[in-house]
Amino acid sequence: MRILLTILLVALPITAFALDDYDIASDDWYGLQQFVQTAESLGFEVELSPMLDWTLAPTNEPMVVIYPRAGIDGESLGDWVSDGGRVLYMDDFGQSESFLARLNVTRVEPSAGALPHNTFADDSPGFPVFTARGRHPLLEGVERIVANHPAVISNEGGPVIPYSAGGALIYDMNLGDGKAILVADASLFINQMMGIADNAVLAANALEYICQSQRPCKIHLYVGDFESIGTYRRGGLNSANIDQGVGSINNLIAKALQNLPGHELLYYLGLLLAVGLAAYLTTIFPLRRMRAYSAFVDDFYRGIPEPQSEFDWNLSRFGTPNRRLNYALPLSILKEVFEEIFLRALDLWPSEPGARPNVAEMARIYDLKYLSSVPSADRAKAHGELLQLLAELTSIPPRNRVFLDSDAHFTSTDLMRLHRRVLDTLHRMGLEHEFTQRTNGEI
Repeated sequence: MRILLTILLVALPITAFALDDYDIASDDWYGLQQFVQTAESLGFEVELSPMLDWTLAPTNEPMVVIYPRAGIDGESLGDWVSDGGRVLYMDDFGQSESFLARLNVTRVEPSAGALPHNTFADDSPGFPVFTARGRHPLLEGVERIVANHPAVISNEGGPVIPYSAGGALIYDMNLGDGKAILVADASLFINQMMGIADNAVLAANALEYICQSQRPCKIHLYVGDFESIGTYRRGGLNSANIDQGVGSINNLIAKALQNLPGHELLYYLGLLLAVGLAAYLTTIFPLRRMRAYSAFVDDFYRGIPEPQSEFDWNLSRFGTPNRRLNYALPLSILKEVFEEIFLRALDLWPSEPGARPNVAEMARIYDLKYLSSVPSADRAKAHGELLQLLAELTSIPPRNRVFLDSDAHFTSTDLMRLHRRVLDTLHRMGLEHEFTQRTNGEI
């Protein structure tokens, strides 16, 4: 790790960057030359643009957005993703509030040394080191990631790369027909960071992911002070298109009825009503396109029959007996029951996830309430075990997100280990019996 830090010492926080720091032609440490060369080596075309015109944004050409300074139209970007667009969105301290709000993601810009993490490059608090866990297309061939003065983002779903004590560095989020890969570090793929740990492998995986491993693939790159103009229109339709379409249907029906004999009127009224209703619904609710499979499916589940929808695809991961079972669902139930009992005991229930204190503060309240009479050595051990348990539970998606966060994967060993830790913690609190009753359906 000391060699690693020697390289990293030249890096600066993103807030100190100048406008030209993301030059795609620059081979200096702050440029993006290696990132672009990686894309080109994979057969992808990268087009840097100073302007994002939403009226001309095709959903079949993915975007990479890095550190937007002038702000971005979060509603347009959200609608574009919902229509099937895929974006790699990298920001820590830029103007991303409207887009993050659309995704129900909160962002914290921690002060120096205040990241919710316990592993750093040579103990330097600006460079957290993350060990990849679980299966995900972004993590293929990735063992370790090092970030450069990142922020912390959080959502109720399970992250791809979590911090050890709450929050995340990377999320893979579904929105409508598209995907948003959120990275809370705008400088993760600059030249200097591409040579650290497995950052370059992660960059290649991210590019493959947003291109859906298809070629040709044209990637639009927007960095820094790019301008965003216009408004994206969902599916190419607006209210005027809909009004005209429905008006045309009404006119056709009226003309047809004028020429019908009286005794056939009721029959044709019913028939035309059905046809008109179907056309109307098709105008307002276009048929949803199927998503292409990710490389994750191709690599691991070639034998699974092709599902008809994304929900079916996710469901098949839990119900196919001829491969390794995923214990994400029982773990989400374990997390849900423990969370309610634990937070109620700390006088933090009911409460919204965003209004609760962080993991460290919960552990402090727990210490005061349940460990005050425990010997200091045992108390430190119990405190560390609780922190580890709470941190691991943050990586488990809530029950209502299990089928959406499709790449969260846990083994039977994970289930047994976390179940034991939950019971140990609740035993210290005198609440083990309540947990057993709840999980057995007795209360």
